[in-house]
Amino acid sequence: MDTLLLSLFAARDGGGMFGLGALCCGLIYFLLAYVIFSFSLFRILDRLGEEDWKIFAWIPIAQVFALAKAAGDSPWVGLLMFIPIVNFFYLLYAQYRIGERLGLSSGTTIIAIILNIFAPPFGWLIFLFAK
Repeated sequence: MDTLLLSLFAARDGGGMFGLGALCCGLIYFLLAYVIFSFSLFRILDRLGEEDWKIFAWIPIAQVFALAKAAGDSPWVGLLMFIPIVNFFYLLYAQYRIGERLGLSSGTTIIAIILNIFAPPFGWLIFLFAK
């Protein structure tokens, strides 16, 4: 058993350790993205007065319903997030509606959306901290 594990992670060219390092970096980014998105959605729901939906910001599948509520839609509209291609366009729409509901300018909202497309979830920090 020990030799099997050793052979997986101690390749002669060092590729096994590189893969392990890449996996660890990916997991750290995933956890950071989850915490940033969840905390941002939690605070956005708080600012919008949606007290009953704040807890759903921390539950992975239920986040889509909280996102729909933050956009001012029925929570059932969050089911659109499970349809491929439609989910991308609904997410753009929801982010724009959240920016409107928070009173952000269109330019600030569009910058946040573009940042979310290319560097998710850091655009949510704009929604969180912009006045």
